[in-house]
Formats: sequence, structure tokens, C-alpha cells
Amino acid sequence: MLPTLKSRIFLPNPVNDFFESNFNSFMDNENRQTNLPDVNIKEDDKKFEIHVAVPGRDKENIKIELDKDVLTISSDQELMTENEDFTRKEFSIKPFERRFSLPDSVDSGKIKASNNLGILVVEIPKKVEKVQKPKQIKVA
Repeated sequence: MLPTLKSRIFLPNPVNDFFESNFNSFMDNENRQTNLPDVNIKEDDKKFEIHVAVPGRDKENIKIELDKDVLTISSDQELMTENEDFTRKEFSIKPFERRFSLPDSVDSGKIKASNNLGILVVEIPKKVEKVQKPKQIKVA
């Protein structure tokens, strides 16, 4: 499983998931202090995929960096709507940064990203490991 650096906690972690989900359930969307976009992570035999919800963001304003084994996805785009007179305001677009610790098994030179309908998909291929076949040694 691909861990994430969310306060240096590697997810999934049942204890952290329990406390985080219960804590957040007590808070209204208006009072929530976090500005992190929602993320889904998939893994199969060949790759990891990180799906990041980035609706309303231009692809030019999304930055993806790899430093050693830490993948950082960020955006400095901000939608200013403070002067507009909304009856109810539940969302805004603010800068964010998410970090993910990559395992040694990934091929960091082949990472690709695409943005379709507000979902950023970062594809992280795994290294192809050569399987060594058992070698028969003849007794002389």
C-alpha cells in the first residue's frame, strides 16, 4: 500500500482512520480547518495510482514534484469570492499541498499525470523485478 505523509502518519492506519473520521464528523464543513483535497489510492501488480480531487483548478496551477522518495502534489491557485454576496458558501478553492512517501519498489523515472474532469490521476509504475529461475547445477 502506498503511504502518505499526513503529519508523518503512514496510511491506512485503522486507529488514525477511526479518530480522524470521528473527529471530522463533529465538525461542520464551515469550521473544518483542513484544506487538503480528497485522495483515492489504487494499487495493482504494475502500478500505484493516486486520484486527487482538484475541481476548478487549471492544470497549469498544479505542481507535482519528486524529491528522493517523497512525491508532493500542490497548487497555489486560489478563487477569491469574498466580495460576492452568497446566500450560502460551502466551498472555496485555496492553495494546498499533499505529500506521499513512495516505496522503493516504484520506478520514479516513469511517473505520469493527467487531469480529467477535475480528477488528477498520478500513475506511479512499479519496478519490473526480474524473477530468477532456479539454476540446476550438475554434480561432476
